[in-house]
Amino acid sequence: MAKKFLLISELYPSQLKDLSSQGMTISAQEIDKVLEKAKSWSYMIKKNLEELGHTANVLLTNRAFYEHADSDYELNIYALIKERLSREKPHYLIVENPRVLTISELKDLKSSFPGCLFITHHCSALREHQADGLKGYDLVLCCSPEFIHNAPIAARNKFLFYNSSPDQGFEYHVPDINKRKIRCSFFGSIFSGIHANRRKLISYLRSRGLPLDVYSSYSGRHKISGRLSKLTRFKRLHKCLHAPIHNLESLCFKLRNPMFSDVKEPLFESRMYSALSEYICTLNVHASFANGFAANMRLFEAASVGTCLITEDYPNLSSLFEPDHEVLTYRSPEECYEKIRYCINHPNIALEIGQNARSRALKDHRYSKRVSDLMEFLDDSRNGVGDNLM
Repeated sequence: MAKKFLLISELYPSQLKDLSSQGMTISAQEIDKVLEKAKSWSYMIKKNLEELGHTANVLLTNRAFYEHADSDYELNIYALIKERLSREKPHYLIVENPRVLTISELKDLKSSFPGCLFITHHCSALREHQADGLKGYDLVLCCSPEFIHNAPIAARNKFLFYNSSPDQGFEYHVPDINKRKIRCSFFGSIFSGIHANRRKLISYLRSRGLPLDVYSSYSGRHKISGRLSKLTRFKRLHKCLHAPIHNLESLCFKLRNPMFSDVKEPLFESRMYSALSEYICTLNVHASFANGFAANMRLFEAASVGTCLITEDYPNLSSLFEPDHEVLTYRSPEECYEKIRYCINHPNIALEIGQNARSRALKDHRYSKRVSDLMEFLDDSRNGVGDNLM
């Protein structure tokens, strides 16, 4: 039986800037085009639900999509969601970011729409009150075993829903060793507190002379940003202060961290997949909240483009990729150094490992597989989820 879904999502500012023909202001007619270009989580869930015969719509909560986008008006997300629920009457509401609704708002919506199953996606660290908010959902899609183990909700209300290899990533396949850089890459944040282990490891690797290219951003990672954030709420003032603040942050960080003086600009979506596919290997370091479980997006992105991934030797990794055949693992900075050096000295073997990971991702880690598994779970009345629904 076909079901109706409403997905609540938002796009990063970088996506809006890169994907809209009108900068940060998006017309209603352009929303579908922007979603398709972004290939974001919500778009891929929508696409694969529709391919299974269901109906799925996306409500984007970025201010740029609404008529008051150029003013200082406060967007009422709750009111927008309630209006769409009333109009569309979906069987399922999927909220990508559990921070979007407060506990009281969620309680009110569930009371107003008892025929709808409320689902959220838990894939990052949450503060205590935000984690408590998960209890209000009928089902929580957990992207890591860490969240399955520790989310403060009943076991029957949790479903392991790993990240997926992006369909777009498979398009950036470079099987020719002569077109690969015999270097290692790293893509991701390195400046916030939860990434201190990344800074330490990358500093060590670079101090030993490894050819390791780092793609990241200094922006927003210094106390300067926090203290001036209130001043930059107004667009005109933000435009005046953004560049000097960014330059000052960069200078401060480079002085304190000389091993990061040549960081390359961050890349996203297609630009990131393209750059990632050019390297013979890439380094992955999970954030601290991963708590010893392999689950982040880089695992699946690297696999999609066929670049050899070097990641932590976490216990659940073997359920995703076969160590030494589809990925390389490390347990210490010294072992990480040796694995990267091995790839650089044996690029053909590194390329073969990357191709093995790509084959595994095509088979087991696409969005189509994740969504199909979710629908089987939702359709199985034995799990007890949604017993109270009409």
